[in-house]
Amino acid sequence: MKKTLLLYVLIFLPVTALPQSGFGEMQYVTNDMGGGGAWDLAAADIDNDGYQDIIYCDSNYHTVAWIKNIDGQGTFSPIQYIDQNLIMTQHITVEDIDNDGYLDVVATSAQDGKAVWYKNTDGQGTFSSALIISDQAPGARGLTTGDIDNDGDPDVIVGAHAASKIIWYENLDGLGNFGSENLVATGLSHTLFVNAADINNDGYIDIVTNTSPNTYPAWYQNTDGNGNFGSAQIISNETYGSSHVITMDIDGDGDNDVLNSEFGGQIISWFENTDGLGNFGAKQIIAETTTLTPDWMDAEDIDNDGDIDVSGVYIGGDGRIAWFENTDGAGLFSDSKVIDNHQSIAVIITDLDNDGYKDIVAAIENSIVWYKNETYLGVGETPLKNLVITPNPVDMRLYFSGISDKAQVSINLYDIRGKVVISKKSFIPVLDVSSLKTGVYFLEIKAKTGSLVKRVLKK
Repeated sequence: MKKTLLLYVLIFLPVTALPQSGFGEMQYVTNDMGGGGAWDLAAADIDNDGYQDIIYCDSNYHTVAWIKNIDGQGTFSPIQYIDQNLIMTQHITVEDIDNDGYLDVVATSAQDGKAVWYKNTDGQGTFSSALIISDQAPGARGLTTGDIDNDGDPDVIVGAHAASKIIWYENLDGLGNFGSENLVATGLSHTLFVNAADINNDGYIDIVTNTSPNTYPAWYQNTDGNGNFGSAQIISNETYGSSHVITMDIDGDGDNDVLNSEFGGQIISWFENTDGLGNFGAKQIIAETTTLTPDWMDAEDIDNDGDIDVSGVYIGGDGRIAWFENTDGAGLFSDSKVIDNHQSIAVIITDLDNDGYKDIVAAIENSIVWYKNETYLGVGETPLKNLVITPNPVDMRLYFSGISDKAQVSINLYDIRGKVVISKKSFIPVLDVSSLKTGVYFLEIKAKTGSLVKRVLKK
């Protein structure tokens, strides 16, 4: 969709991010949400220009929308509305539902019991009207996607809060035509979050959720790779009021661990997948407070040291937006590094300004804001300082110069959906890209003391 975008300059608040956080001042993605506020956030390249845009839903204003990252430096367009007719929408996700190479948007609508998707019709962010996945999912909240039945296309998983169950819907033809509901689990309470990941390393996508029949966080094994699930396997009975769960390899041993936030216990913690088969160890506390309640979390390598860090937001008191450094790569976390004091219920980690460092995006009041990652400041010399990459655009091969062939670096090339298409564990002077399709890619080169990300255009 071609339309004139009213460019505006990001407004800097006079209050800087708190000392020692490693992040810069608060900047607006938008402060034009009326009396509403984002309940869920996602970052993805909606219009295929190589930049991370922001997608959100607003439960109060029944809205799903996206905001274009105009220049790849964190300058954003006005809000682009996708739908303003959902009732109590609290979760969204981004996925190529119909396998056309364009990222679509999926949403749940709790009050009218719907799961819907919106087709990105032109790869530029022109979306269809809502396409019904199901209108029989009472209290639909939790939402994720994954190839549950191993047929090569993304299916949709929903936590139906009012029906006390988790269900999944098969993408029948890979084009976004969905079948009837398939039961994952029932007899649940407070199904706020669902997560899809292979917990026991059998190659099948399992389901992790914040609740189970006895209210503890649990996972459900996809027993046959066709979407038939086993009973609840409790991750921990040491939690009190689990609200958010995500999966990530926290200790770098190659399997999925679980991060958990407790609105009852006021704790962010993680549980080690001790054997890669879904047997979890004791609670390991990342942060604990007495006055603030943790809500949302995200996990990525924030400081580019090769391991997974955690960001969390809090409600209560003045609120808090913070991150926690994985100091040893094995799950020993630093004290809270407070980025800002604001009430927030959603946070994501993504690189908005294309500098190779992941920034923090948070929903506060009636605004979405971001904080530039400045954790690289003060870091010593890096072997990537004088690196030159040619040619760009490229047809057959990329050549690297200005770096020693003995430098300890790794090379990853990603497509626009974040999928690794080429990976090299050590330095090579020439990278053959001749087999890749025409389009935008991102080249990431990592050294022990820093990293570099370059946008590459394949002819």
